[in-house]
Amino acid sequence: KVLHLVLLKMIRSGVYPTMITSFKEDNSDPTGLVIDWDGIKELIEFYIKNGVTGIFSVCQSSEMYNITVEERVELAKFVVNNVNNRVDVIACGTFPEQKTLKEKAEFIVKMKVESKVDAVVLIGNINRTLLTKLFHLHAVALTIIIIFNK
Repeated sequence: KVLHLVLLKMIRSGVYPTMITSFKEDNSDPTGLVIDWDGIKELIEFYIKNGVTGIFSVCQSSEMYNITVEERVELAKFVVNNVNNRVDVIACGTFPEQKTLKEKAEFIVKMKVESKVDAVVLIGNINRTLLTKLFHLHAVALTIIIIFNK
């Protein structure tokens, strides 16, 4: 079987700061905190004004392990919409709660398709076998993958 990687858009080399996520107090949420969307919008404008090439929107600096799966996609989508094609946007696509390869592939596709980020980043022990299995699940055909091995 021939494997194909379809690159929908090449991301440019340059500066991609790891975006922090602004939170504000909200007693209606069980955690007492919610994402501060106005703060995120200000941060996006700050990054762009200072000449970044792109923004790494859902990453360790953005408290990605402390927000829900839905919030991860919502945050990436919010950044994409507010960047409005002025810079590239990338987001993490692998998390510890994804136990099976199928779950990993499904979330990679979900992040790419729903948020419309320019690239999805895979973090962890990524090897040729895992990438081959992802190809077979067709997740890779929908996205660009940047790999960070621990």
